[in-house]
Amino acid sequence: HGWADYGEFSRMIEDLNAARRAGNDAIRNFLAERFDLDLLLSYVAIMNWSVPFDDMFQNHFLYQRLGDGKWIVFPWDLDQNFGEWKQAAASLYMGEQNDPDNRSGWWNYLKDAVLKAYRPEFEDRLLVLNNTVLHPDNVARLVDEVTAVANPAEAARSPAGIACSFPGRLASFKTFALQRFSLVNSKLAGVSLDAGAPQTVYAGSTVQFDARSSKPEPSPDVPYAWDNGMTGNY
Repeated sequence: HGWADYGEFSRMIEDLNAARRAGNDAIRNFLAERFDLDLLLSYVAIMNWSVPFDDMFQNHFLYQRLGDGKWIVFPWDLDQNFGEWKQAAASLYMGEQNDPDNRSGWWNYLKDAVLKAYRPEFEDRLLVLNNTVLHPDNVARLVDEVTAVANPAEAARSPAGIACSFPGRLASFKTFALQRFSLVNSKLAGVSLDAGAPQTVYAGSTVQFDARSSKPEPSPDVPYAWDNGMTGNY
């Protein structure tokens, strides 16, 4: 890269500050222009699914991709996540300013911007990941794979020793995944139908509904169909 100092990093922070002062539309434009928005939404969704312990102003890295100059966020130090300090019923919006489940009242400046300006997109991404990558079956499989190659006897001989029970943490991790799965679906999986403004319909006419305000948003994978309930010839 061509960096000689931290100027590019400082400019990104200053521009984020300016966008926040200008409001949500400015934040949306800033994040879409300067960050890999798809990865950013997945990052915030996965981190908040995990019930983060202390990712407010630390324990993450910002990286500017060389190819297109977009910023990416990487997590680090997740040892108290996944139900270790707060249980699976914790807020889905941790990191947003004034969220009641924030640790010590601290909040995350970038996550707050995402959760305010891209809230519907965040919720959609969290719901999708909760039922795919983060599904309890997938989490359990991964935990089993990691545990199978772990060596508790070797860990016990280290200067730090062992801070937890391997079988106990395996069980609690799986329990957390099951409980978080249920909570996310109960909070976000509700379907909201909105066919648009009322229309006067005449026999033989074609009616087009506007379902863009429905949840989840219509797509090739999420089709909507309406029926007025009438039967017979009409």
